[in-house]
Amino acid sequence: MVPRSTVHGWFGWGSFREITVPLVLHMHRPRILHPLVATFILLGLGSTVAEARDELEAIVRKDKLSASDRATIESEVNRRARRLEESAGKARQLREARDILTATAKVSKASADGLQTYAEAVTQKLSPLAATHDLALGLEVVEVLAILNHPATAEALAAALTSPNSAVRLRAAVAIRNMHSRLLTDRAACRMVLSALGRAGATEKNDVTLRGIYGAISFGDGAPSAQLDDEIAAALCEIFPRRSAMLQAGSGDEWADTPGFEAAGRVFANAADARKKQLVSYLLDFLERHVDRYASPDTAPEYIPTLAAATRALEQTLRTALQSANLSAPSTLASAKMSERRTDASRKAVQSALSDWREAFSKSPWAVP
Repeated sequence: MVPRSTVHGWFGWGSFREITVPLVLHMHRPRILHPLVATFILLGLGSTVAEARDELEAIVRKDKLSASDRATIESEVNRRARRLEESAGKARQLREARDILTATAKVSKASADGLQTYAEAVTQKLSPLAATHDLALGLEVVEVLAILNHPATAEALAAALTSPNSAVRLRAAVAIRNMHSRLLTDRAACRMVLSALGRAGATEKNDVTLRGIYGAISFGDGAPSAQLDDEIAAALCEIFPRRSAMLQAGSGDEWADTPGFEAAGRVFANAADARKKQLVSYLLDFLERHVDRYASPDTAPEYIPTLAAATRALEQTLRTALQSANLSAPSTLASAKMSERRTDASRKAVQSALSDWREAFSKSPWAVP
């Protein structure tokens, strides 16, 4: 007969109802484990077994894949993607299907050809699911792409930017931003993604998601990213006029465009001349919207510091544009005159600053009406 031992208050739980756990290890010598400990061990073993059984592990480690290898990957990815889709509405199964799809990307010593082929197959199968109306499924699709973190997934991430769910669009934008360094190795993928981000930002109504899109558009400083400055400017030029029109209609808040202004300042010097003129025109329109918002009696006083901060970022970009043409910015800034205690005098001062900016740009190579 196996000896029994009573378990009390494990893991600091205090008095715990008596449980008898007969468990025999090492020959016939009994050892007692708490049920949860045993469960954790089994789950760990199960995870290890699952990882060891990845059908594609040996294939993705090959330096050069054959046509048969590629067909095997495509077939297996098709099966995994179908499992993910069929798990919609079932949280646990959905997570398991996601983990199976991402396991191959975590194989140690996988070759560049193996990871490329796997990422391409995943993109082909998940792109149609990226814009699903199912929020949970859409988020898991983007999570798979984010974990793969491969330029070949750019097409699927671009598709996710068209999702009806703002949370999915935001997650896709963040995934793209986190992939910047890898995307820079593939100029075609960069251009495609920037074009998709421009279209997405032009129709985005969620301010938080818009900030994420701006962040994904801005590739930062450095020689490799500088080669994309005109494409980045083009994406911003697609967003800015639509955003300005939304602000004029009373939709959206100015603070959401701050990352866009900063991105415009970084790329202005390397943008094409025609693009520079567009940027100047749109930025001055934004400044007019900010001035109107300040003057409006409907603008709450507590919002004015936020408005002034956004206007300050906008004016810094306008200053950068003028400096690139060796011109000076106005000495009085609209943001500096946006006092919380609005008076006729402060409103006139802000309006006067706008006129000064327009006058300064009338002398630039990008004069606008």
